[in-house]
Amino acid sequence: MKSMHPKLFSTRLNIAVLLGLCLMIAGCDTAPLVTRQTPGTDFTRYHSFAVLPAAIPAGRDPARARVLAAVAMRCTISVLVSHGYIEAPTNQAAFVVTIAGQSTPRIPANTGPDITVRTGHGPIPLADLSSDAPLQEDRSLQIQAFDTKSGELIWSGWTKEIFSDLTTIADVERAVNRILKRFPAVAQP
Repeated sequence: MKSMHPKLFSTRLNIAVLLGLCLMIAGCDTAPLVTRQTPGTDFTRYHSFAVLPAAIPAGRDPARARVLAAVAMRCTISVLVSHGYIEAPTNQAAFVVTIAGQSTPRIPANTGPDITVRTGHGPIPLADLSSDAPLQEDRSLQIQAFDTKSGELIWSGWTKEIFSDLTTIADVERAVNRILKRFPAVAQP
């Protein structure tokens, strides 16, 4: 077997470590991200926007949901202004933006002994809910832009992540920024 020169080995090790660090950092943004611009949309027509108040879904903590919705709205306004758009009253805006968040409980796999329920369609395995394992949640955020005059959807973006702890303000800001990073900047005619 051929031995490797120590300097070459050290260089390859450094590259491997650097690649590993990049993958760990990139892992922070591995949540699916989908954005779509409606085909044929002429963004040179759009210079002003309004963000509609987010609907607060019924849930475990409506006060917290209101705070996070306000953060999402504030962050959306900030990003769109940085893209060159002007915030305007709804009746004067060229497009309106809606924000919708959702949190769905998820039972983690392998939380303990499985319970099987027999049905007419065969056995259905259920997780043992008496386990102390933390429940996880699928959390999604969707941002859509609609032409004010026609009501047509002109752009949409969403992301979804799985969490086992409370959503933080930083989580919401990061998600809004990831989605709106792909929103077209003000186009010049």
